[in-house]
Amino acid sequence: MSFFQKMKQILHKVLSDLKNGKPIILLDQKREKEADLVIPAQYADEKNLIFLLKYTSGMVCISMLEERLNKLGLKPLIDNPTKKGSCSFYTSVDPKRENATGISARDKAEVIYSLIHDEVPVLDTRSSIAIPGHTFPLKARSGGVLERAGHTEGSLDLMILADLYPAAVISELMDRKYGKPTNLDDVKAFANEHNLAMLTIEELVEHRKKY
Repeated sequence: MSFFQKMKQILHKVLSDLKNGKPIILLDQKREKEADLVIPAQYADEKNLIFLLKYTSGMVCISMLEERLNKLGLKPLIDNPTKKGSCSFYTSVDPKRENATGISARDKAEVIYSLIHDEVPVLDTRSSIAIPGHTFPLKARSGGVLERAGHTEGSLDLMILADLYPAAVISELMDRKYGKPTNLDDVKAFANEHNLAMLTIEELVEHRKKY
């Protein structure tokens, strides 16, 4: 089987799982050497968020299009980042509900729903989003992984390829025992244990270049 045939097979499985609301793993083998769990924003319910929070750093981000972030009135966290290759963080968010801390799986699922469904800016009294908060919107570059080969762009590219709403929830797999990102061997073992499809950003870049 050729490289592209194998990659096509892997991508088919990844996109099929995403369409069915199942988390997948997006692995960066070169730039960061880290793996993120990816969940389609439209399927980010409490059950999926509990799974994500159990096995990741707990820093939950949502990759979004700039036009949607603008519609919500969310702003870049900083105009001139000093960290090379940094992703573009926007105003952090929580649900605007009494007693919502923004930490629970329920709260995160609720605010993610609002991020993709609210029709008014966050400063409008009708908004269901409070700022600042504990969930972090990220602006994906318009060129996707061909412009920036990162998890932000890769996850959003996958949503578009799967014909899903263009927003993806991502969080880095974490080795809680040692307080560091899960190493690549353990990522593969984790994927096998939970029957999760896995794709590398490098494979996604090659697919985008070819198609």
